[in-house]
Amino acid sequence: MATHDADDEFETKNFLQTYLEVTGINDFRRIFPIVKWLPKYSKSQAIGDIVAGLTVGLMVLPQGLAYSSIAGLPPVYGLYSAFMGVLVYTFMGTSKDITLGPTALMSLIIGHTYSHLPRPPIVNGTQIENLCSEADTRFCCLDDEDYLCTPVDKAIATTIIAGVLQVIMGLLNFGFVINFIGFPALNGFTTAAAVTIVTSQVKYIFGLNNIRSEWYYTVADIFSSLDETRWQDFLMGISCMALTFYLEKLKAKYNDCRDESKTNYILWLAGTARNALVVGLALIVARIVAVEEGDHVFHLVRDIPDGLPTPESPFKPGLEYGEIINGAVAVSLLGYLESIAIGKVFAQKNGYVIDPTQELRALGVANIIGAFFQSYPVTGSFSRTAVNSASDARTPMCGIVTGTIVIISLVALTPAFYYIPKPALGAIIIMSVVHMIDIAALRKIKNTKPRDMIVWLTSFLLCLLWSLEYGILTAVLVSFILEVGATTFQSLKRLTKSEDEKFLMNENFQIAGLPTRWGPSYVRNVKDDVVVTKPLGSITFSMCNIFNERLVTICTYLRSETVMHACVLDLTASPDLDFTGVDTLRQVLDQAKPAVRKTVNEKTGQAQNLNTMGVVFYAIALPWMRKLIEKSSLTEGSIENGDWPLYLANTIEEAILEFNERKSTIIERFPYPWMKPKTRPSSVPVGTTETGRDGNVWKIVSNGGVKSNKWCRNNDAPKIAVETPYRLNGHNGHYKEDEEKPGSINSYV
Repeated sequence: MATHDADDEFETKNFLQTYLEVTGINDFRRIFPIVKWLPKYSKSQAIGDIVAGLTVGLMVLPQGLAYSSIAGLPPVYGLYSAFMGVLVYTFMGTSKDITLGPTALMSLIIGHTYSHLPRPPIVNGTQIENLCSEADTRFCCLDDEDYLCTPVDKAIATTIIAGVLQVIMGLLNFGFVINFIGFPALNGFTTAAAVTIVTSQVKYIFGLNNIRSEWYYTVADIFSSLDETRWQDFLMGISCMALTFYLEKLKAKYNDCRDESKTNYILWLAGTARNALVVGLALIVARIVAVEEGDHVFHLVRDIPDGLPTPESPFKPGLEYGEIINGAVAVSLLGYLESIAIGKVFAQKNGYVIDPTQELRALGVANIIGAFFQSYPVTGSFSRTAVNSASDARTPMCGIVTGTIVIISLVALTPAFYYIPKPALGAIIIMSVVHMIDIAALRKIKNTKPRDMIVWLTSFLLCLLWSLEYGILTAVLVSFILEVGATTFQSLKRLTKSEDEKFLMNENFQIAGLPTRWGPSYVRNVKDDVVVTKPLGSITFSMCNIFNERLVTICTYLRSETVMHACVLDLTASPDLDFTGVDTLRQVLDQAKPAVRKTVNEKTGQAQNLNTMGVVFYAIALPWMRKLIEKSSLTEGSIENGDWPLYLANTIEEAILEFNERKSTIIERFPYPWMKPKTRPSSVPVGTTETGRDGNVWKIVSNGGVKSNKWCRNNDAPKIAVETPYRLNGHNGHYKEDEEKPGSINSYV
């Protein structure tokens, strides 16, 4: 007992040691990477980080204000979400380029999660009552012109729960789960998100009110309300879009030559900070117009609370957490997916390595701490990360600068945000997310693997018309179903020798249609009496039926009364073999034994019973699969002793050579004792005995004192033999009683 306990303790220690090595949670330097680079921090790095941090700070201010509208939250919550994430990431992040904060995708998930909440009733185009007027003003929000339908408390609770889930996944090293979201499903999701975001911002460009949030309703309401377009908002929105487009092209033009002159650098900087520049110019125009005409000409952001948010618990009484947890699961997975995808792109571009597990933990901690400062979920922003990288960010320290800019704005600049026109914010959102509609990637998916278009369409349509969370989950499920379906119909390629004596796949031998159509052509022109075939895909339960059918078909058309054939299975391209696969190979071997088989004559098309020689099977497998096959008893016994095993070989050439050496011995023993011929084989002299596979002796017996050519087992020989009261059940050596008569004379069926 003591020894057993010691073994358990040793296994537990090994498990804990392996867990700590993989996750690194006992490594302070891995949890807080800042301790690695901060002691070596230099002046030149500081200059690069300050420039990058200032540039990203100017970019995140207008984006934060704009993205909050996608989430259905007041503008200030976009700023609350813009500073804590970058501060935390400075200490825990492993990428010098990633900048955390509000993004269009996270904002859209929050907005969609709670978009079904009740809205004040509209009568004749007039909002007559605010149903939430007596409720907590932070729980249901109503601004001057647009109903914001996301409860703030639920959005913040979603943030902390998502953060906790991300930290747990990081501690359990569960970052691999994102590998199950394929590119077609993800691209369909992001495309649907982009279309939804663009559509939601069109109302600001046209200056429309009372537009419902669901995509199909949004489109319908916009078209039905076009006659209510405010020309001032439309002119502002179109102008801002045009200016943003021009500045974006300006940035691209001077991106590679910005260091050649100060003018080039200024023009590049103007293009890089285009969002801040456009919003700043729009603010100035709106302020000038307000002096002359009043502040009703444009739809404005208006009052934004000044000062930093007061730290408080994100868990409020009365919240129902079922809906919140559903949203948090989607936020935790998709937020990590977006952030790690961005991190990998820029790590590869700039020649460094990131730690995916640590990135997951850093993102989770940023969301947990941010929730106490009234932040809604954050993740890595592609546009701001690209600007950060292009601005020569050297370390994550640039996040401190960006966070400081946001904090200063909250403390001192919020009164100036009053005059920011909503059409300007809508314009920069549209110009920021329109690039997410990746038509080029869609063409590649279609041209590379048309089957993936089913996954893309499922993801796109369901995310657009139903729900972002359930749309992406359904698309992942569909991709799994298609993957399983693909493995069920995997190809079985035939290999033939090339001119340089190498075995290569021959596309002339195709499996298509019914077995009677492809079978004869597949085994045609067999050299050395050996067919070499290669299954492409796993030999698991999902494909075993079709795999069995194909191998049995090959056996059917290889069988002969005069020629012994072999089939070599090259299993090196099969990534998996399960119990059902092993059992399928056993069934195939059972069908490959010599026996009287019903065979279709290729010329006449008629079926006939032939006393066929068997098909010997060889397998070429990877070491782990060889061990599995050996443990399964498929290789036990030998043909010489009356068995029909699966032989293993290291190479195709070795299998062919071994078969040619073994073939003569096999043919000499044909037909085999276990076939129990009804009449004495000519190769067996009268009066001789043969030992069958079950160890019993077969001999000629007397039938009423008369010598008979019939064969029976020695220990069951009757005193008076009768005509075959027992028949052989197939070819497996078992017997089935036809009628209750004595005797045991055996014959073919």
